[in-house]
Amino acid sequence: MSIFFLQTGLADVHVEISFSNQFYPADFAFTYECGMGAASVGGGGGMGFGTMTLLLLLGFWGGGCAYNYQVLQKRGEEIIPGIRE
Repeated sequence: MSIFFLQTGLADVHVEISFSNQFYPADFAFTYECGMGAASVGGGGGMGFGTMTLLLLLGFWGGGCAYNYQVLQKRGEEIIPGIRE
């Protein structure tokens, strides 16, 4: 087991999703704490990465649904981004 430069700290994360300047942008901001807990020493930092990835994907998916519903006037299963006919 090798340990390289483990540090604690805070990271400010800000994500803004605009809708072609037709609506107010969706704005997500949070602070992520990077720590030297037992999970970091054992290499279990993937849990934080997985959680962040899931949250961002859900945010983009939800924004895509809102855009399809409001701007493109789609209804039913057509509002789900990525569904092709």
